[in-house]
Amino acid sequence: MSTSEATGNRAVVENMVAALNEGDIDRFASYYTDDVEVDIIRFGRRLKGARAVGKWIEDAFDALDGFCNDIVGMYGEGEVIALEVIARGTARRPFAGRSVGEPLDAQEVYIYTFRNGRIADVRAY
Repeated sequence: MSTSEATGNRAVVENMVAALNEGDIDRFASYYTDDVEVDIIRFGRRLKGARAVGKWIEDAFDALDGFCNDIVGMYGEGEVIALEVIARGTARRPFAGRSVGEPLDAQEVYIYTFRNGRIADVRAY
């Protein structure tokens, strides 16, 4: 699905992933509410606020050469959208259980809940 085909909150998710893949951290973070809560289940980590989300992604770019997300699927309509991606990159430093030089090829699922057209809650698996 191209960005031109997606509408509503699905388009927001596509545009957010495009910002990530372009390395535009400020634009990436702008899709989140200032009070967003992100639960990264597999790491037992919780982020609060768009600024924390931006720092999380900035850390991934710092740790991984070629960091990007490939969309596998997007599901749902309205206020809840599920996104399945493959996160890719090569570790420059130990990161997400990877050693230096080891590739990241991680299947991830994000459940986004929206408020007024922005992401207000995330559960990441």
